[in-house]
Amino acid sequence: MMRTREAGSLRAGDAGTQVTLAGWVARRRDHGGVAFADIRDASGMAQVVFRHEDVAGLRTESCVQITGEVQIRPSGNENPDSPTGAVEVVASEVTLLSQAAPLPFGVDEYTEVGEEARLKWRYLDLRRPGPARALRMRSEVNRIARDVLLQRRFVEVETPTLTRSTPEDPFHPRGGPGLPGTGPVAARMLVRVAAVSAAVQTVADDRRDRTLLPNRPVLPRRGLSCRPAAGVHPTGHRDELRRPGRCDRRG
Repeated sequence: MMRTREAGSLRAGDAGTQVTLAGWVARRRDHGGVAFADIRDASGMAQVVFRHEDVAGLRTESCVQITGEVQIRPSGNENPDSPTGAVEVVASEVTLLSQAAPLPFGVDEYTEVGEEARLKWRYLDLRRPGPARALRMRSEVNRIARDVLLQRRFVEVETPTLTRSTPEDPFHPRGGPGLPGTGPVAARMLVRVAAVSAAVQTVADDRRDRTLLPNRPVLPRRGLSCRPAAGVHPTGHRDELRRPGRCDRRG
């Protein structure tokens, strides 16, 4: 078994239990014959105590598997800023799954990294706390939006799948970025007259090239477009929408 617990799930009540963790070495600190390392996975981080000889040559961002006992940290060594700050894992077995090469930049929240380097090593950038937190926040926003609309019996529709491409689509034979955007409007009207009681266009980024279109924002937009048939919400309450027939949200 690769692991029995997630690193971010350990709490004081787990003291005395034997666990197996698997993750990346986020930070490492050497103190004489003892080494401390923060092991990170998708759930969070946990501090692990090693014998120095067990981790000789171990680099940051190496992938390891740890087996050991969860113990309460000594008084004064707790970390109140971390959910797992009351405990540590004393490793009895260490397996190096993958040794990391030297890193182009530090994978932490304290290192400033230029955009060119971030894009070149994007997989490392997405391990940093800020970008990783942004990914999860976007996922949570999408989940909440979909849950709310599902409770109100909206049907999520991917409008590009309803018809063939239209002239403003860059993949259309006569397409070009300067042509008016009739495709999305036509698709939404098609859904309405098709008697779908209430529909919401897929939550997605609008990344069309708008540089040649006057009075249009150039930056990507995140859109949510609701279209109830005949302007009536499926619950029968027209005032649940911003105005009859639509509830656009863009940001």
